[in-house]
Amino acid sequence: MIIGFSGRARHGKTESCEAIKHFVESYHCSHKTAGIYDIGNQVRLYCIENHLLPQVERKDMDSKQLQVLIDVGRMKRAQDEDFWMDQIMDAIMRDGRDVALIPNLRYENEVRIVRSFNGYVVRVTRLNRDGSTYISRDRDPNDASETTLQNVPADFYLTVNSGHPALVQQQAVALYKYLVEWNHGDGWYA
Repeated sequence: MIIGFSGRARHGKTESCEAIKHFVESYHCSHKTAGIYDIGNQVRLYCIENHLLPQVERKDMDSKQLQVLIDVGRMKRAQDEDFWMDQIMDAIMRDGRDVALIPNLRYENEVRIVRSFNGYVVRVTRLNRDGSTYISRDRDPNDASETTLQNVPADFYLTVNSGHPALVQQQAVALYKYLVEWNHGDGWYA
């Protein structure tokens, strides 16, 4: 099963993936495996492997190193829009895990690729107290990576108010359980 998450920055995509991974490996079936396949991490590993960055975790990068990630990510995408997703899908197929989680779908070709593998696309939305969409202040809210998928339909939607990160995690696990039942014909929609 492949599940890709879309949505703006700081909306709970990574937390959703981590919650599903934890559930699959801890509670659902101890013999099942799950992996998180982060496109941003793929760019980071590529930069390290090609000596464009030192061995550094994303959380420890300075602004110049982060800019290298952005520039290399865009450059390779301009050369071949599927470059990063091809690497992600190769890793998913190579690893052979039961559940593959992609926390950061940003472009239409990425959605298309997930669906071509019979995967699901989930949009995560974080709302302010007044019901408006939360906008992260740590990046350009009008960048294509933030806006391209806003009007592209997802297969499922998770929505949570700011201040309730545990709720989006619970929603993600509930969605995963639903998908397992639905795929095995146990759900009432099957």
